[in-house]
Amino acid sequence: MEFLKKELLSLVFMTIPLLYLLSIFQGLPEEVPLHWNINGEVDNVGSKSMLFLMPSALPLFIYLLLTFAVKVDPKGNSMDQSVKHRRLKTVLVMLISVLSIYILNSVQDGASTNLNYLFFVVGVLYVELGNYLKTIKPNYFLGIRTPWTLESEQVWKATHRMGSKWWFVGGLVVMSSSLSFDRSLNFWVFISVTMVIGIIPIVYSYKLYKDKS
Repeated sequence: MEFLKKELLSLVFMTIPLLYLLSIFQGLPEEVPLHWNINGEVDNVGSKSMLFLMPSALPLFIYLLLTFAVKVDPKGNSMDQSVKHRRLKTVLVMLISVLSIYILNSVQDGASTNLNYLFFVVGVLYVELGNYLKTIKPNYFLGIRTPWTLESEQVWKATHRMGSKWWFVGGLVVMSSSLSFDRSLNFWVFISVTMVIGIIPIVYSYKLYKDKS
């Protein structure tokens, strides 16, 4: 019962896309859109049975990954019991479920998809990761895992404090852009922000380690 109490929200969010797919499955054509290009236009179709693998199975995959990977991480034992970790797992499963339902709805309509909605959800994800990064203890599974952060707990903590700010602000930029600009420009904003918030903490961790050595 304790497990169910802790995991209930994640389990609920995880099953919603599957239930939605089951409710519309009979009405779908045998071939459905499976992929969209940068303009939101369908560029690949396939059997509707593939929808059970993606996107409806994505929330389950994320849930299992975040639940069991930390159990085999030599440094991840404390994370497994962390309230912050459970919250992150719930939020990620919820966001992936929202994306899955949106994609399934686009499949049902057979129409082009507005990538701005996807960018907005990813922006929310970046904000949540920004809030979470500064709380992560050293581990081999989650966080800014560079040779220098894994070598030094001091470098790990400083890098994650700095990185959390960049990811939080980057998420706000992606969210704001998705509400303001067309999807082509948003794609490049998204790519640029992702590169910046990904590269800067890596460079920072290297500099910290070299200064400390």
